[in-house]
Amino acid sequence: MATSRTLVIPIIMIGLLVICAVYLFKSSSRKGMIDSTKSKEIVMPWKRLPYDASFTKEVSKLRHKMSTQGTSCSCMTLQTIGNFFGPLDGSLKERRKIELQKWSYDQAIVEEPMVFCRALSPLSYIGGGIHLEPLRSIRVVGISLHSVLDDVSEVSNSHHEITITSTKKFGVLMIENVNTTYISFYGNGTHEIKMLGNCKVDFVNAVLQNLIYVNTYYDINIRDLLEVKYFTYNVNIDVHIRRQPRPKIYNTNVIDDITKKVTIVTKTFERYNCIFRLIESVHKFYPGMTILVADDSENPQNIDNPNVQQFIMPFSEGWFPGRNLLLSQVRTKFFLWVDDDYVFTENTILENFLEKLEDPAVNLDIVGAFFQSEDGYKHIQTRFYKSIELDPGDEGGDCLRRFGTSHRTLEEYPQCMVVDMVTNFFMAKTLAVRAVGFDPFFKRIGHMEFFLDGFGSLRVATCKDVFIIHKRDNANNKKYVSFRNRQNDEGDRERNIQRTLFKNNLQCFRI
Repeated sequence: MATSRTLVIPIIMIGLLVICAVYLFKSSSRKGMIDSTKSKEIVMPWKRLPYDASFTKEVSKLRHKMSTQGTSCSCMTLQTIGNFFGPLDGSLKERRKIELQKWSYDQAIVEEPMVFCRALSPLSYIGGGIHLEPLRSIRVVGISLHSVLDDVSEVSNSHHEITITSTKKFGVLMIENVNTTYISFYGNGTHEIKMLGNCKVDFVNAVLQNLIYVNTYYDINIRDLLEVKYFTYNVNIDVHIRRQPRPKIYNTNVIDDITKKVTIVTKTFERYNCIFRLIESVHKFYPGMTILVADDSENPQNIDNPNVQQFIMPFSEGWFPGRNLLLSQVRTKFFLWVDDDYVFTENTILENFLEKLEDPAVNLDIVGAFFQSEDGYKHIQTRFYKSIELDPGDEGGDCLRRFGTSHRTLEEYPQCMVVDMVTNFFMAKTLAVRAVGFDPFFKRIGHMEFFLDGFGSLRVATCKDVFIIHKRDNANNKKYVSFRNRQNDEGDRERNIQRTLFKNNLQCFRI
Protein backbone atom coordinates (compact mmCIF):
# COMPACT_ATOMS: atom_id res chain seq x y z
CA MET A 1 0.00 0.00 0.00
CA ALA A 2 2.81 2.38 0.91
CA THR A 3 4.64 1.44 -2.31
CA SER A 4 1.52 2.32 -4.41
CA ARG A 5 1.26 5.77 -2.82
CA THR A 6 4.97 6.34 -3.49
CA LEU A 7 4.41 5.64 -7.22
CA VAL A 8 1.20 7.74 -7.60
CA ILE A 9 2.68 11.03 -6.36
CA PRO A 10 5.54 11.19 -8.94
CA ILE A 11 3.08 10.30 -11.74
CA ILE A 12 0.78 13.23 -10.78
CA MET A 13 3.73 15.62 -10.68
CA ILE A 14 4.93 14.48 -14.11
CA GLY A 15 1.42 15.01 -15.53
CA LEU A 16 1.27 18.57 -14.21
CA LEU A 17 4.67 19.35 -15.72
CA VAL A 18 3.49 18.04 -19.12
CA ILE A 19 0.34 20.22 -19.02
CA CYS A 20 2.37 23.33 -18.15
CA ALA A 21 4.83 22.60 -20.96
CA VAL A 22 2.05 22.21 -23.51
CA TYR A 23 0.44 25.49 -22.37
CA LEU A 24 3.76 27.39 -22.63
CA PHE A 25 4.42 25.91 -26.07
CA LYS A 26 0.97 26.96 -27.35
CA SER A 27 1.35 30.45 -25.91
CA SER A 28 4.75 30.98 -27.50
CA SER A 29 3.46 29.56 -30.80
CA ARG A 30 0.47 31.94 -30.75
CA LYS A 31 2.74 34.91 -30.01
CA GLY A 32 5.06 33.89 -32.81
CA MET A 33 2.10 33.60 -35.16
CA ILE A 34 0.93 37.10 -34.28
CA ASP A 35 4.41 38.53 -34.69
CA SER A 36 4.81 36.91 -38.09
CA THR A 37 1.35 37.96 -39.38
CA LYS A 38 1.05 41.53 -38.18
CA SER A 39 -0.35 42.66 -41.51
CA LYS A 40 -3.10 40.04 -41.51
CA GLU A 41 -6.61 40.66 -40.18
CA ILE A 42 -7.11 39.67 -36.55
CA VAL A 43 -10.16 37.46 -35.93
CA MET A 44 -12.16 39.24 -33.23
CA PRO A 45 -14.81 37.65 -31.00
CA TRP A 46 -17.77 39.29 -32.73
CA LYS A 47 -16.62 37.97 -36.11
CA ARG A 48 -18.34 34.73 -35.12
CA LEU A 49 -21.68 36.54 -35.47
CA PRO A 50 -22.35 36.69 -39.24
CA TYR A 51 -24.35 39.58 -40.70
CA ASP A 52 -28.01 38.62 -41.05
CA ALA A 53 -29.43 40.13 -44.23
CA SER A 54 -33.00 39.18 -43.22
CA PHE A 55 -33.06 41.67 -40.36
CA THR A 56 -36.80 42.34 -40.62
CA LYS A 57 -37.59 38.62 -40.35
CA GLU A 58 -35.45 38.42 -37.23
CA VAL A 59 -37.35 41.32 -35.68
CA SER A 60 -40.68 39.68 -36.56
CA LYS A 61 -39.61 36.52 -34.77
CA LEU A 62 -38.60 38.51 -31.69
CA ARG A 63 -41.93 40.35 -31.61
CA HIS A 64 -43.72 37.02 -31.77
CA LYS A 65 -41.63 35.66 -28.89
CA MET A 66 -42.49 38.72 -26.78
CA SER A 67 -46.13 37.73 -26.58
CA THR A 68 -47.09 36.09 -23.29
CA GLN A 69 -50.79 35.82 -24.13
CA GLY A 70 -50.60 32.33 -25.55
CA THR A 71 -53.28 31.38 -28.03
CA SER A 72 -55.76 33.84 -29.53
CA CYS A 73 -58.79 34.70 -27.44
CA SER A 74 -62.08 32.94 -27.95
CA CYS A 75 -65.51 34.39 -27.31
CA MET A 76 -66.61 31.05 -25.92
CA THR A 77 -64.01 31.19 -23.15
CA LEU A 78 -64.47 34.77 -21.88
CA GLN A 79 -64.27 34.32 -18.13
CA THR A 80 -66.41 37.30 -17.16
CA ILE A 81 -69.87 37.50 -15.64
CA GLY A 82 -72.28 39.61 -17.69
CA ASN A 83 -74.13 39.88 -20.98
CA PHE A 84 -72.45 38.52 -24.08
CA PHE A 85 -72.42 40.43 -27.39
CA GLY A 86 -71.19 39.17 -30.75
CA PRO A 87 -70.16 37.95 -33.20
CA LEU A 88 -69.89 40.39 -36.09
CA ASP A 89 -72.25 39.77 -38.99
CA GLY A 90 -70.63 37.73 -41.74
CA SER A 91 -71.37 40.37 -44.36
CA LEU A 92 -69.26 42.90 -42.44
CA LYS A 93 -66.21 40.72 -41.78
CA GLU A 94 -64.58 41.06 -45.19
CA ARG A 95 -65.23 44.80 -45.28
CA ARG A 96 -63.66 45.23 -41.84
CA LYS A 97 -60.64 43.20 -42.91
CA ILE A 98 -59.97 45.70 -45.71
CA GLU A 99 -60.40 48.70 -43.41
CA LEU A 100 -58.16 47.11 -40.76
CA GLN A 101 -55.39 46.67 -43.32
CA LYS A 102 -55.57 50.39 -44.12
CA TRP A 103 -55.44 51.27 -40.42
CA SER A 104 -52.51 48.90 -39.82
CA TYR A 105 -50.58 50.48 -42.68
CA ASP A 106 -51.06 53.96 -41.19
CA GLN A 107 -49.91 52.70 -37.80
CA ALA A 108 -46.81 51.04 -39.24
CA ILE A 109 -45.63 54.33 -40.74
CA VAL A 110 -45.29 55.98 -37.33
CA GLU A 111 -44.62 52.93 -35.15
CA GLU A 112 -41.32 53.03 -33.29
CA PRO A 113 -39.13 50.36 -34.86
CA MET A 114 -37.34 47.66 -32.93
CA VAL A 115 -33.63 48.49 -32.81
CA PHE A 116 -31.61 45.30 -32.56
CA CYS A 117 -28.27 45.49 -30.68
CA ARG A 118 -25.84 42.69 -31.46
CA ALA A 119 -23.49 41.47 -28.77
CA LEU A 120 -19.82 42.51 -28.92
CA SER A 121 -20.38 44.85 -31.86
CA PRO A 122 -17.51 47.21 -32.75
CA LEU A 123 -20.11 49.93 -33.43
CA SER A 124 -21.51 52.30 -30.83
CA TYR A 125 -24.65 54.28 -31.69
CA ILE A 126 -27.83 55.90 -30.43
CA GLY A 127 -30.74 53.68 -31.45
CA GLY A 128 -33.51 56.25 -31.01
CA GLY A 129 -34.36 59.72 -29.82
CA ILE A 130 -33.33 61.46 -33.06
CA HIS A 131 -36.14 63.85 -34.06
CA LEU A 132 -36.31 66.54 -36.70
CA GLU A 133 -38.84 68.72 -38.48
CA PRO A 134 -39.81 67.75 -42.05
CA LEU A 135 -37.38 68.92 -44.76
CA ARG A 136 -34.81 69.90 -42.12
CA SER A 137 -31.40 68.46 -41.33
CA ILE A 138 -29.88 67.03 -38.17
CA ARG A 139 -26.48 65.80 -37.09
CA VAL A 140 -26.57 62.05 -36.45
CA VAL A 141 -24.57 61.89 -33.23
CA GLY A 142 -23.35 58.83 -31.38
CA ILE A 143 -21.96 56.64 -34.17
CA SER A 144 -18.39 55.53 -33.46
CA LEU A 145 -16.01 52.59 -33.75
CA HIS A 146 -14.61 51.00 -30.63
CA SER A 147 -11.00 51.86 -29.84
CA VAL A 148 -10.24 48.15 -29.36
CA LEU A 149 -9.86 47.98 -33.14
CA ASP A 150 -6.61 49.92 -32.80
CA ASP A 151 -5.45 47.84 -29.83
CA VAL A 152 -5.72 44.49 -31.59
CA SER A 153 -4.41 45.49 -35.00
CA GLU A 154 -0.89 46.32 -33.69
CA VAL A 155 -0.29 48.32 -36.88
CA SER A 156 -0.24 52.03 -37.49
CA ASN A 157 -3.37 52.01 -39.66
CA SER A 158 -6.32 49.68 -40.18
CA HIS A 159 -8.63 49.27 -43.13
CA HIS A 160 -12.17 50.52 -42.49
CA GLU A 161 -15.29 50.19 -44.61
CA ILE A 162 -18.53 51.79 -43.43
CA THR A 163 -21.82 52.09 -45.31
CA ILE A 164 -24.75 54.15 -44.01
CA THR A 165 -28.13 53.82 -45.76
CA SER A 166 -31.50 55.54 -45.49
CA THR A 167 -33.48 52.32 -45.83
CA LYS A 168 -36.83 54.04 -46.47
CA LYS A 169 -35.27 56.74 -48.67
CA PHE A 170 -36.94 59.58 -46.77
CA GLY A 171 -33.66 61.51 -46.63
CA VAL A 172 -30.08 61.81 -47.86
CA LEU A 173 -26.79 61.53 -45.99
CA MET A 174 -23.92 63.98 -46.10
CA ILE A 175 -20.49 64.38 -44.54
CA GLU A 176 -19.19 67.94 -44.65
CA ASN A 177 -15.99 69.82 -43.84
CA VAL A 178 -13.78 66.76 -43.49
CA ASN A 179 -10.25 66.18 -44.69
CA THR A 180 -10.44 63.38 -47.29
CA THR A 181 -6.72 62.59 -47.29
CA TYR A 182 -7.15 59.26 -45.52
CA ILE A 183 -10.82 58.50 -46.20
CA SER A 184 -12.72 58.32 -49.47
CA PHE A 185 -16.45 58.99 -49.76
CA TYR A 186 -18.93 57.60 -52.25
CA GLY A 187 -22.56 58.71 -52.55
CA ASN A 188 -22.23 61.87 -50.49
CA GLY A 189 -25.62 63.60 -50.66
CA THR A 190 -27.56 60.44 -51.64
CA HIS A 191 -29.61 57.80 -49.80
CA GLU A 192 -26.45 55.76 -49.21
CA ILE A 193 -22.98 56.93 -48.32
CA LYS A 194 -19.89 54.73 -48.20
CA MET A 195 -16.58 55.45 -46.43
CA LEU A 196 -13.30 53.70 -47.19
CA GLY A 197 -9.98 54.42 -45.51
CA ASN A 198 -6.76 53.22 -43.91
CA CYS A 199 -6.29 55.12 -40.69
CA LYS A 200 -6.68 55.11 -36.95
CA VAL A 201 -10.09 54.67 -35.33
CA ASP A 202 -9.99 58.15 -33.80
CA PHE A 203 -9.83 59.71 -37.26
CA VAL A 204 -12.79 57.64 -38.47
CA ASN A 205 -14.80 58.70 -35.41
CA ALA A 206 -13.97 62.34 -36.06
CA VAL A 207 -15.43 61.95 -39.54
CA LEU A 208 -18.56 60.21 -38.26
CA GLN A 209 -19.24 63.15 -35.96
CA ASN A 210 -19.90 65.20 -39.09
CA LEU A 211 -22.59 62.90 -40.47
CA ILE A 212 -25.73 64.85 -41.37
CA TYR A 213 -29.17 63.49 -42.26
CA VAL A 214 -31.34 65.72 -44.49
CA ASN A 215 -35.04 64.89 -44.78
CA THR A 216 -36.19 65.18 -48.40
CA TYR A 217 -39.63 63.51 -48.28
CA TYR A 218 -42.29 65.69 -46.66
CA ASP A 219 -44.72 64.19 -44.17
CA ILE A 220 -45.84 65.44 -40.77
CA ASN A 221 -45.19 62.14 -38.98
CA ILE A 222 -43.03 59.36 -40.46
CA ARG A 223 -39.96 57.36 -39.45
CA ASP A 224 -36.79 56.57 -41.37
CA LEU A 225 -34.36 53.82 -40.44
CA LEU A 226 -30.63 54.28 -40.95
CA GLU A 227 -28.65 51.09 -41.39
CA VAL A 228 -24.96 51.31 -40.53
CA LYS A 229 -22.70 48.49 -41.79
CA TYR A 230 -19.11 47.94 -40.78
CA PHE A 231 -17.90 44.97 -42.82
CA THR A 232 -20.24 42.18 -41.66
CA TYR A 233 -21.65 44.00 -38.62
CA ASN A 234 -24.72 46.22 -38.75
CA VAL A 235 -26.82 48.44 -36.48
CA ASN A 236 -30.07 50.35 -37.06
CA ILE A 237 -30.87 53.91 -36.03
CA ASP A 238 -34.41 55.27 -35.80
CA VAL A 239 -34.98 58.81 -37.15
CA HIS A 240 -38.38 60.34 -36.36
CA ILE A 241 -39.53 63.06 -38.78
CA ARG A 242 -42.39 64.94 -37.21
CA ARG A 243 -44.09 68.31 -37.13
CA GLN A 244 -44.00 69.24 -33.46
CA PRO A 245 -47.54 70.05 -32.27
CA ARG A 246 -47.98 73.57 -30.98
CA PRO A 247 -48.94 74.08 -27.33
CA LYS A 248 -52.60 74.75 -26.61
CA ILE A 249 -52.60 77.27 -23.76
CA TYR A 250 -55.70 78.75 -22.19
CA ASN A 251 -55.70 82.22 -20.65
CA THR A 252 -57.90 81.75 -17.61
CA ASN A 253 -57.41 85.37 -16.49
CA VAL A 254 -58.71 84.91 -12.95
CA ILE A 255 -56.63 82.07 -11.51
CA ASP A 256 -58.89 81.16 -8.61
CA ASP A 257 -62.26 81.66 -10.33
CA ILE A 258 -63.58 78.22 -11.26
CA THR A 259 -66.36 79.72 -13.41
CA LYS A 260 -63.65 80.96 -15.80
CA LYS A 261 -62.11 77.52 -16.08
CA VAL A 262 -65.10 75.18 -16.28
CA THR A 263 -68.21 75.05 -18.49
CA ILE A 264 -71.12 72.76 -17.63
CA VAL A 265 -72.63 70.88 -20.60
CA THR A 266 -75.77 68.77 -20.80
CA LYS A 267 -78.27 67.51 -23.35
CA THR A 268 -82.03 67.49 -22.89
CA PHE A 269 -84.92 65.87 -24.71
CA GLU A 270 -88.54 66.44 -23.68
CA ARG A 271 -87.57 66.89 -20.01
CA TYR A 272 -87.84 70.60 -19.28
CA ASN A 273 -88.77 70.04 -15.65
CA CYS A 274 -85.43 68.24 -15.25
CA ILE A 275 -83.28 70.79 -17.07
CA PHE A 276 -84.80 73.73 -15.18
CA ARG A 277 -84.19 71.93 -11.89
CA LEU A 278 -80.56 71.19 -12.84
CA ILE A 279 -79.89 74.82 -13.80
CA GLU A 280 -81.38 76.07 -10.54
CA SER A 281 -79.20 73.70 -8.48
CA VAL A 282 -76.05 74.70 -10.39
CA HIS A 283 -76.58 78.40 -9.83
CA LYS A 284 -77.34 77.80 -6.18
CA PHE A 285 -73.79 76.54 -5.58
CA TYR A 286 -71.95 78.10 -8.55
CA PRO A 287 -73.63 81.36 -9.51
CA GLY A 288 -72.31 82.69 -12.78
CA MET A 289 -71.22 79.28 -14.07
CA THR A 290 -71.88 78.95 -17.81
CA ILE A 291 -74.19 76.09 -18.83
CA LEU A 292 -74.53 74.83 -22.40
CA VAL A 293 -77.69 72.91 -23.28
CA ALA A 294 -78.27 70.90 -26.47
CA ASP A 295 -82.00 70.49 -27.05
CA ASP A 296 -83.57 68.20 -29.67
CA SER A 297 -87.12 68.27 -28.29
CA GLU A 298 -90.01 68.36 -30.79
CA ASN A 299 -91.34 71.74 -29.63
CA PRO A 300 -88.40 73.47 -27.89
CA GLN A 301 -89.11 75.73 -24.95
CA ASN A 302 -87.00 78.81 -24.45
CA ILE A 303 -84.54 78.52 -21.57
CA ASP A 304 -84.25 82.14 -20.52
CA ASN A 305 -81.21 82.54 -18.28
CA PRO A 306 -78.24 84.92 -18.69
CA ASN A 307 -75.73 82.15 -17.93
CA VAL A 308 -77.31 79.46 -20.13
CA GLN A 309 -76.79 78.96 -23.86
CA GLN A 310 -79.41 76.79 -25.53
CA PHE A 311 -78.62 75.09 -28.85
CA ILE A 312 -81.69 73.90 -30.74
CA MET A 313 -81.09 70.72 -32.76
CA PRO A 314 -83.26 68.88 -35.29
CA PHE A 315 -85.98 66.85 -33.64
CA SER A 316 -84.67 63.62 -32.02
CA GLU A 317 -81.21 64.17 -33.51
CA GLY A 318 -79.65 62.12 -30.76
CA TRP A 319 -77.48 61.65 -27.72
CA PHE A 320 -73.90 61.65 -29.05
CA PRO A 321 -74.62 64.24 -31.79
CA GLY A 322 -75.76 66.57 -28.99
CA ARG A 323 -72.57 65.91 -27.05
CA ASN A 324 -70.46 66.73 -30.09
CA LEU A 325 -72.31 69.97 -30.64
CA LEU A 326 -71.78 71.05 -27.04
CA LEU A 327 -68.11 70.06 -27.02
CA SER A 328 -67.50 72.23 -30.08
CA GLN A 329 -68.86 75.26 -28.21
CA VAL A 330 -66.87 74.92 -24.97
CA ARG A 331 -64.44 77.83 -24.58
CA THR A 332 -62.92 76.92 -21.23
CA LYS A 333 -60.01 74.59 -20.48
CA PHE A 334 -62.29 72.12 -18.67
CA PHE A 335 -65.91 71.04 -18.98
CA LEU A 336 -68.28 69.17 -16.67
CA TRP A 337 -70.68 66.68 -18.20
CA VAL A 338 -73.98 66.10 -16.40
CA ASP A 339 -77.24 64.48 -17.48
CA ASP A 340 -80.29 66.74 -17.39
CA ASP A 341 -81.87 64.74 -14.53
CA TYR A 342 -78.99 65.40 -12.09
CA VAL A 343 -79.16 67.77 -9.13
CA PHE A 344 -76.23 69.59 -7.47
CA THR A 345 -75.86 69.39 -3.69
CA GLU A 346 -73.39 70.71 -1.13
CA ASN A 347 -71.34 67.59 -1.89
CA THR A 348 -70.99 68.49 -5.57
CA ILE A 349 -67.60 70.09 -5.01
CA LEU A 350 -66.23 70.87 -8.46
CA GLU A 351 -62.99 72.21 -7.00
CA ASN A 352 -62.10 68.63 -6.05
CA PHE A 353 -62.35 67.64 -9.71
CA LEU A 354 -60.25 70.59 -10.77
CA GLU A 355 -57.54 69.83 -8.22
CA LYS A 356 -56.73 66.51 -9.89
CA LEU A 357 -57.03 67.75 -13.47
CA GLU A 358 -54.64 70.65 -12.82
CA ASP A 359 -52.07 68.49 -11.04
CA PRO A 360 -49.30 67.58 -13.54
CA ALA A 361 -48.10 64.84 -11.20
CA VAL A 362 -51.12 62.66 -12.01
CA ASN A 363 -51.75 63.83 -15.60
CA LEU A 364 -55.45 62.91 -15.77
CA ASP A 365 -57.85 63.72 -18.62
CA ILE A 366 -61.16 62.69 -17.05
CA VAL A 367 -62.25 62.51 -13.41
CA GLY A 368 -65.56 60.91 -12.50
CA ALA A 369 -67.49 60.71 -9.24
CA PHE A 370 -70.40 59.03 -7.43
CA PHE A 371 -74.10 59.49 -6.71
CA GLN A 372 -75.97 60.22 -3.53
CA SER A 373 -79.60 59.72 -2.67
CA GLU A 374 -81.93 62.57 -1.73
CA ASP A 375 -81.61 61.67 1.93
CA GLY A 376 -77.85 62.29 1.70
CA TYR A 377 -76.64 58.69 1.56
CA LYS A 378 -73.47 58.39 -0.54
CA HIS A 379 -73.42 55.43 -2.93
CA ILE A 380 -69.87 54.28 -3.66
CA GLN A 381 -70.48 51.28 -5.90
CA THR A 382 -68.65 49.54 -8.70
CA ARG A 383 -71.50 50.22 -11.12
CA PHE A 384 -70.23 53.80 -11.30
CA TYR A 385 -66.83 52.81 -12.69
CA LYS A 386 -65.38 50.01 -14.80
CA SER A 387 -62.10 48.63 -16.10
CA ILE A 388 -61.66 47.19 -19.58
CA GLU A 389 -59.47 44.27 -20.64
CA LEU A 390 -58.70 43.48 -24.27
CA ASP A 391 -57.48 39.98 -25.12
CA PRO A 392 -55.67 39.73 -28.47
CA GLY A 393 -57.39 37.53 -31.02
CA ASP A 394 -56.83 36.27 -34.53
CA GLU A 395 -57.97 37.79 -37.82
CA GLY A 396 -61.54 37.52 -36.55
CA GLY A 397 -60.89 40.28 -34.01
CA ASP A 398 -60.07 40.72 -30.33
CA CYS A 399 -62.14 40.01 -27.22
CA LEU A 400 -63.25 42.68 -24.75
CA ARG A 401 -64.20 42.20 -21.13
CA ARG A 402 -65.56 44.87 -18.80
CA PHE A 403 -65.18 44.51 -15.03
CA GLY A 404 -66.53 46.39 -12.04
CA THR A 405 -63.02 46.95 -10.72
CA SER A 406 -60.26 49.55 -10.77
CA HIS A 407 -56.65 49.16 -11.90
CA ARG A 408 -55.03 50.78 -8.87
CA THR A 409 -55.36 53.53 -6.30
CA LEU A 410 -54.01 56.92 -7.30
CA GLU A 411 -50.96 57.35 -5.07
CA GLU A 412 -51.20 61.14 -4.86
CA TYR A 413 -54.95 61.01 -4.07
CA PRO A 414 -55.86 57.82 -2.14
CA GLN A 415 -59.57 58.63 -2.50
CA CYS A 416 -59.25 58.13 -6.27
CA MET A 417 -59.00 55.00 -8.41
CA VAL A 418 -57.55 54.60 -11.90
CA VAL A 419 -60.23 53.12 -14.19
CA ASP A 420 -61.26 53.01 -17.87
CA MET A 421 -64.89 54.14 -17.55
CA VAL A 422 -66.88 56.41 -15.27
CA THR A 423 -70.53 57.37 -15.07
CA ASN A 424 -72.19 60.28 -16.94
CA PHE A 425 -70.94 62.74 -14.35
CA PHE A 426 -67.35 63.77 -14.95
CA MET A 427 -65.05 66.71 -15.48
CA ALA A 428 -62.55 66.56 -18.33
CA LYS A 429 -59.91 68.47 -20.25
CA THR A 430 -61.65 70.01 -23.23
CA LEU A 431 -58.88 69.48 -25.78
CA ALA A 432 -58.24 65.88 -24.73
CA VAL A 433 -61.88 64.86 -25.17
CA ARG A 434 -62.31 66.97 -28.29
CA ALA A 435 -59.51 64.95 -29.89
CA VAL A 436 -61.59 61.79 -29.31
CA GLY A 437 -65.09 63.13 -29.86
CA PHE A 438 -68.45 61.38 -29.62
CA ASP A 439 -69.46 59.06 -32.46
CA PRO A 440 -72.74 60.53 -33.80
CA PHE A 441 -73.84 57.04 -34.88
CA PHE A 442 -75.00 56.44 -31.28
CA LYS A 443 -78.20 58.46 -31.10
CA ARG A 444 -80.30 56.99 -28.27
CA ILE A 445 -77.98 54.71 -26.35
CA GLY A 446 -74.22 54.91 -25.87
CA HIS A 447 -71.76 55.18 -23.03
CA MET A 448 -68.99 52.59 -23.19
CA GLU A 449 -68.57 53.52 -26.85
CA PHE A 450 -67.02 56.89 -25.97
CA PHE A 451 -64.54 55.36 -23.53
CA LEU A 452 -63.59 52.74 -26.11
CA ASP A 453 -62.86 55.53 -28.60
CA GLY A 454 -60.61 57.11 -25.97
CA PHE A 455 -59.05 53.80 -24.89
CA GLY A 456 -55.28 54.22 -24.78
CA SER A 457 -55.38 58.00 -25.11
CA LEU A 458 -57.53 59.27 -22.22
CA ARG A 459 -56.33 58.84 -18.63
CA VAL A 460 -59.37 58.25 -16.43
CA ALA A 461 -59.94 58.16 -12.68
CA THR A 462 -62.90 58.25 -10.33
CA CYS A 463 -62.84 59.85 -6.87
CA LYS A 464 -64.88 59.51 -3.70
CA ASP A 465 -64.91 63.21 -2.80
CA VAL A 466 -67.57 64.51 -5.24
CA PHE A 467 -71.25 63.47 -5.30
CA ILE A 468 -74.41 64.41 -7.19
CA ILE A 469 -78.07 63.32 -7.05
CA HIS A 470 -79.49 61.36 -9.97
CA LYS A 471 -83.21 62.16 -9.78
CA ARG A 472 -85.06 60.30 -12.50
CA ASP A 473 -88.39 61.81 -13.54
CA ASN A 474 -89.77 59.46 -16.18
CA ALA A 475 -92.94 58.23 -14.50
CA ASN A 476 -95.17 61.04 -15.81
CA ASN A 477 -93.22 61.71 -19.03
CA LYS A 478 -94.79 59.27 -21.47
CA LYS A 479 -93.43 61.03 -24.54
CA TYR A 480 -89.84 60.78 -23.32
CA VAL A 481 -90.28 57.13 -22.33
CA SER A 482 -91.81 56.21 -25.68
CA PHE A 483 -88.82 57.61 -27.57
CA ARG A 484 -86.41 56.03 -25.13
CA ASN A 485 -87.99 52.61 -25.69
CA ARG A 486 -87.79 52.89 -29.48
CA GLN A 487 -84.18 51.77 -29.26
CA ASN A 488 -85.51 48.19 -29.15
CA ASP A 489 -88.41 48.62 -31.58
CA GLU A 490 -86.15 50.01 -34.32
CA GLY A 491 -83.28 47.61 -33.72
CA ASP A 492 -80.99 50.39 -32.46
CA ARG A 493 -79.41 48.10 -29.93
CA GLU A 494 -78.30 45.48 -32.44
CA ARG A 495 -77.02 48.14 -34.86
CA ASN A 496 -75.02 49.70 -32.04
CA ILE A 497 -73.53 46.33 -31.13
CA GLN A 498 -72.46 45.69 -34.71
CA ARG A 499 -70.99 49.18 -34.92
CA THR A 500 -68.96 48.60 -31.74
CA LEU A 501 -67.69 45.23 -32.97
CA PHE A 502 -66.77 46.60 -36.39
CA LYS A 503 -64.97 49.83 -35.51
CA ASN A 504 -63.01 48.36 -32.56
CA ASN A 505 -61.99 45.16 -34.38
CA LEU A 506 -63.77 42.93 -31.87
CA GLN A 507 -65.14 39.47 -32.36
CA CYS A 508 -67.14 39.79 -29.15
CA PHE A 509 -67.42 41.56 -25.82
CA ARG A 510 -68.90 40.73 -22.43
CA ILE A 511 -70.14 43.41 -20.00
